[in-house]
This record gives sequence, C-alpha cells and structure tokens, in this order.
Amino acid sequence: MAGTALYCSMTDVRNRLSAEGVNLRLDDFPEDADGDILNEAAAIIDEHAGPRYGTNLPNSRIVNQWAANIAACLLCERRGNPPPLGMSRKFDRTMKSLEAVLSHGRQITDIAEMKTSCPVLSNVHTQMFPFPHTVVEAGARRSTGTPEGYTQTKDLIDRYVYDWVI
Repeated sequence: MAGTALYCSMTDVRNRLSAEGVNLRLDDFPEDADGDILNEAAAIIDEHAGPRYGTNLPNSRIVNQWAANIAACLLCERRGNPPPLGMSRKFDRTMKSLEAVLSHGRQITDIAEMKTSCPVLSNVHTQMFPFPHTVVEAGARRSTGTPEGYTQTKDLIDRYVYDWVI
C-alpha cells in the first residue's frame, strides 16, 4: 500500500472550499501543518482501496477527487464546526463509493488492481489423453486433516454448556 503517498493537494481542497474558506479554517496554525488533513484523507482511502489497488492509487483521477472531498470535509470539521451541506453530501457519496470498493461492489476503472487480490491457480496443465482437458494437481504434501504442532486448550465452560443442553 502507499502509506506515504498523498492523493490530493491543498490546491484540490481549495477548489472544493474556495481559497478564503480554506484560509479561514487554517488561520490558527502554521501553513505547513495542513499535511495532517491530507495524510488523514490518504489513510482513509488506503484503508478502503489499498488492499486491492496498492501503489496504483496515486495515478487515479477518481482517487484524487475522493481524497479532495474527504480532506475538505476533514478541514471543515477540524475545529468542531460542521461542514457545509454540499460538502457533507460529497463526503457521504465518497464514503459510499469507498465502501463499495472495499466490498468489491465497485472498481476504480482508471487503474489496475494488484495481482495479489486476484485468485490464482497453481499446478495447472493440459492433458491431451484421452481428450484435451485441464488438470489441477495437488501438491506433494497432503493434509491429514489434523493440524501438526498445534495444541488447542478446551474451555471447561463449553463442556458444561453442552452437557446441560443435551
């Protein structure tokens, strides 16, 4: 995942709230401290889309827009003030989209998914006899169904509960 990547800039946030709106919300701390808002927006996106897209996220336009929406809302709420209604609606739509990405109900179409999030078969080959077909071979080591080197302690309460139910 891209832990240090920022997906938007303060210019993107200014485009959402206006330069005056940003300056009014940032008048109580140094100019370079606005990175906290951008980092938090990136962390929210990493949490939802990072497992599927990883280092490809900074290359997406939609991720840039989502990050700007989140950062603008976080900036508005920074001192306990509510965000404007329009910004709140954008934030809600953005979070619904990110939840859909997390649950695999939506794709980010302008970037590719990481290979690790796709199912893969191994030991696959084609046999030609008696007819052409694909075979998936199991590995040389097969499981006996019981774990080795693992001890499981039994809870005494379970035994009493099951005895009582029976």
